[in-house]
Amino acid sequence: MEILARSYYENGKLKKKGNFKAGKPEGLWKIYYENGKLWKEVNYKGGDNDGLWKKYYKNGDLNVEVNDKEGKEEGLWKIYHENGNLEGEGNYKDGKKEGLWKYYYNNGKLKEEGNYKAGKLEGLWKYYNDNGKLKNEVNYKAGNAERLAKSYYENGKLKKKG
Repeated sequence: MEILARSYYENGKLKKKGNFKAGKPEGLWKIYYENGKLWKEVNYKGGDNDGLWKKYYKNGDLNVEVNDKEGKEEGLWKIYHENGNLEGEGNYKDGKKEGLWKYYYNNGKLKEEGNYKAGKLEGLWKYYNDNGKLKNEVNYKAGNAERLAKSYYENGKLKKKG
């Protein structure tokens, strides 16, 4: 049997609402800022985060989108700057970052990109200036920088190699 739960701020505005089943959160829960705007939407299964959850800025704009499976991040993850531009995106596997990840400046330009393996930096990572020009390239193995591969001037010309 599911029981609907609600709690409120002292000002009378709704703080959160969702269902309990066997004493654990179940299904979609919504949590609100004191100003009444939505803060989080979280799906639960057996008390664990399960499925898509979203977090919002106080102005109502989307901040984070994450997929969970049995309480661990699984699948696509996205985070946004307060201006609405994408800040980062990548995938999780069994609660750890996996595969290609990209991060962006507030202006929408690419900031860095590279791969993760089992939650650790792996392979070639590229880092960019906020003008979009390549700044550094670094090789990683199991999360450790092996060496600076290349470094570039602000204008994009090669500064240092190796």
